[in-house]
Amino acid sequence: MQDTEENRWLLLDMARAMGGYGYGEMWWADVYEPDDLEYSVPDLYEAFISSADYDPDAHWVRRKEYGDGFEPVTEESLLADAWYMRDDIVELARRGDVRRNIPNMDFEARLARLDGGI
Repeated sequence: MQDTEENRWLLLDMARAMGGYGYGEMWWADVYEPDDLEYSVPDLYEAFISSADYDPDAHWVRRKEYGDGFEPVTEESLLADAWYMRDDIVELARRGDVRRNIPNMDFEARLARLDGGI
């Protein structure tokens, strides 16, 4: 599997489709919706929205890797996460129970494209 933008999108699409299967949505990227953050940790949420890290247009946020607080998640960072998690995403996509529970996703075609078979 080569690191191309198309492959990153294939991985991201599969991960998003599998998000509701046995995992919280976006399990592989460790992200939160700002509304969830506001509900679960209101003090941290208030500090975050008052900080320079706050981006009101960001649909997802995550804890900063270094330091305190949260940072917005972009499409580019999600694509990078999908590439980083590629082995886990592919392994899960090959499981029969996942395929049965998500019938509207053509895992075979996507995995073949990732492997360069198409």
